[in-house]
Amino acid sequence: MEYFSVKNHKKFQHYKNRTPPWIKLHRTIFTDYEFSCLQDASKLHLILIWLLASEMDNKIPYDPDWVQKRLGLQKPVNLKALKEKGFIAVDSVMLAECLQGARAEGEGEGEGYKQETENPLSEKEEFALVWENRFEQAWIAYPEKKGKDKARRHFKAQVLTFLDLDDLLRAMGNYEAETARVRANGHADRAWMHGGTWFNKNWRDFIAYEPPPEVDQKSPLQKDLEKFKAVGEEWINETEEPRKGLIS
Repeated sequence: MEYFSVKNHKKFQHYKNRTPPWIKLHRTIFTDYEFSCLQDASKLHLILIWLLASEMDNKIPYDPDWVQKRLGLQKPVNLKALKEKGFIAVDSVMLAECLQGARAEGEGEGEGYKQETENPLSEKEEFALVWENRFEQAWIAYPEKKGKDKARRHFKAQVLTFLDLDDLLRAMGNYEAETARVRANGHADRAWMHGGTWFNKNWRDFIAYEPPPEVDQKSPLQKDLEKFKAVGEEWINETEEPRKGLIS
């Protein structure tokens, strides 16, 4: 049987013992881009799975029907979507980490509900870590990999909320579409802005960007010929039926 584990399971645990009475739910999930992309049902299912993982030592059967029954849900759990977004991992790697963590926890089984003290991150540090991951995702998507340190500084100074992040990603898509359009219209040498330059407020110019209307490049002679052709075809269509009548 396949099993799956919750990513960063330890982050949600307040006690060292298994089957804790409660787990930590971090407010930073509101700024997590991958979490925001989930369907509403999957968001709820994921939170319930976090609770289930704390009860089962983070080793859960990869069986949607079993998970649905175990959580008392009326609709199936989309484990595939959670896996694709990186919230859960199946089999070897995460299971090995899970077993290693179980052995470490077993050393302190007699301590009761002892609060973790292994260098817990502050809320500010957790937020900074999450936002650093968001920058790395944006940097991977940007086509010109120059000026990364400068781009990171601009990102952290300007992209402060999830709405800002959504605007930046939309602007990046618009910028790529505009560059492709310009290159296709005779400017194949149009270069990308360096990442450090584009992330410095230039991206805001492309949030609500719309490409200019297409310009008709046909010469006056070409237009006249097309008009003449259209008139000729119309005349032929109008005279075709009477001609058929005479032949019959």
